[in-house]
Amino acid sequence: MEWYKNRTVYRYAILGFLAGIVLLFAVYWLEIQAAHLPFTLDSYRSLHGNNYIFFLLDLGPIVFGIIFGLMGLQRSLNLKIMQGKKSGRRSSTPFLT
Repeated sequence: MEWYKNRTVYRYAILGFLAGIVLLFAVYWLEIQAAHLPFTLDSYRSLHGNNYIFFLLDLGPIVFGIIFGLMGLQRSLNLKIMQGKKSGRRSSTPFLT
């Protein structure tokens, strides 16, 4: 299967990436508000200097994009299996029947 040509995978991956960006900005905003810091680049740097977990949080959009892309791949495969079952064709592999 040519998964890299699948629109569902791309759509889910982009959705996951955007969800990761929203989560990233929400966490930064909450932490800046809790520390009573101004919303500037210096406060962003100080958060990274004081809490190393923010370096992992920066990878969130990439990880969310990969996970959501895999979910899109599973959805696409599931739709193909359901279409095959509806059309009445039997597969040559026994685990797909």
